[in-house]
Amino acid sequence: MGEGVSGWTGQCGGGVAGVLGGTGGCGVKVDCRRMSDGSPDRSEMLRAFLAECDEPCPACGYNLRGLTGEACPECGEGLRLRVGMVEPRLGLFVAGLIGLAAGAGFHTILGILALPQALSNPRGGVEVVGWAVLYGGAVVCSGGLVAWVRTRRRMRRLGTGLQVFWLTLGWLVPAVTVGWFLSMVV
Repeated sequence: MGEGVSGWTGQCGGGVAGVLGGTGGCGVKVDCRRMSDGSPDRSEMLRAFLAECDEPCPACGYNLRGLTGEACPECGEGLRLRVGMVEPRLGLFVAGLIGLAAGAGFHTILGILALPQALSNPRGGVEVVGWAVLYGGAVVCSGGLVAWVRTRRRMRRLGTGLQVFWLTLGWLVPAVTVGWFLSMVV
């Protein structure tokens, strides 16, 4: 097998040795021993990898070189050896995050600044609808922002077409609510 995303070369099967390469550029030979059920002994692979490599704990940044257990000695978080992407594809996620954050920020800041006027001069009709759009937009954009962040892993697994759809929706909702509010105020 050729060089992979994680720096792995070789095969993990039947006791064949392989080489793991971490972010520190170290190449460690790992014996892929099998457990009694036939699965690779991942805890042993983790210890073998960290015996010679300087790798930070993903939670606290503590150097895990020479780790003998399966948890960080500094923060206590459990650790496992796994394959990761060299550069995660986050472009569409970040673009959607910016759109929703801009909408939530606009609505929230303008809502806070306009609150005294709304309370001191309560008229009816169009102004009430404008305030409802302003504060409703803040709630919708903020809720969308929270949902966007909470589902980031699921979003990255979607196909590009669905990611673009949700991205477009993430920009369209704030744009429509901001446009609607501005059309009522002007």
